[in-house]
Amino acid sequence: MSLLSQLQVVCLLLVQLQQSVFSNAFNSDEWDHFVFAQQWPMTSCIEVNMTHEHVCYIPRNVSTWTVHGLWPSEGSSMGPEFCNTESHKLDFDPALLDPILAQLIKYWTNIYQDTDLYNFWKHEWCKHGTCAVTLESVDSELKYFKKGIQLQNQFDLLRILREGGITPSDETTYEYTEFLNALERGLGGFQPKIFCVHDKVTKTQYIAQVEFCTDKNFNAIECPAKQRDSLYFVPESVNQQLPRGRLKYAAAAKSMRRQMKGGPESCQQHSDRVQRPKLDSESPCQDTEALAYPVIKYSRQMLGI
Repeated sequence: MSLLSQLQVVCLLLVQLQQSVFSNAFNSDEWDHFVFAQQWPMTSCIEVNMTHEHVCYIPRNVSTWTVHGLWPSEGSSMGPEFCNTESHKLDFDPALLDPILAQLIKYWTNIYQDTDLYNFWKHEWCKHGTCAVTLESVDSELKYFKKGIQLQNQFDLLRILREGGITPSDETTYEYTEFLNALERGLGGFQPKIFCVHDKVTKTQYIAQVEFCTDKNFNAIECPAKQRDSLYFVPESVNQQLPRGRLKYAAAAKSMRRQMKGGPESCQQHSDRVQRPKLDSESPCQDTEALAYPVIKYSRQMLGI
């Protein structure tokens, strides 16, 4: 056999191996639980105003904790991530979210007004949703985002904290243990992880995000000991800003989606994008310091927009 023929055979075998790996790149045995994360939108805006990297806008119908993500995880590690993106079968399709667009805006909110509305959801689907599809209850883009909204309503942190005597306030702060105890009671005795934004100028830590684990039936469980993921969602700024006001916001979102060309957007390109480490302003809350739980504000002056 000539050298050329040998090379052709090797190339063929490599292609077949690659296809086999891609077609079996992921199965449900590679993860055993979810991490469900909710964020307090006002703190997210405070962080934006500290970094001046984006323009923050909270739609007026947003009055509670919003979904950050629903992340398949294995044991004490974060991930898997970006599953089966090479085949393009799971590329992000904004049109599939039309039936729940209003709910997504309210409960899975993209607060970065200078970004494409769908950019946040595309990131969450490509990085995490593509790995969840081996579970029947979340085996499509629409099912995945519907489940996140359902979990936000099931584990309503605004209600859980209120029942523990903790409500948003610009005058009152709370002890770390008050937050932790209220959340534990609301989650059936399971301990969440609490993250804060730290303002070094005012020496204030603001409650930012709560993460807890569920099994594949979406029951709260104890999380395995793990380190926090060092990568986070990096919004892509765009020139077109969405108008303020809930109805105009949703209508503009659909209009922007209709203007998109090429249909579904590649998750492969998204996974190839370099991500930056999370800024130092957000990290685990200090249990020796009081926590601020700021009231959501919508005025342009308070949000710096």
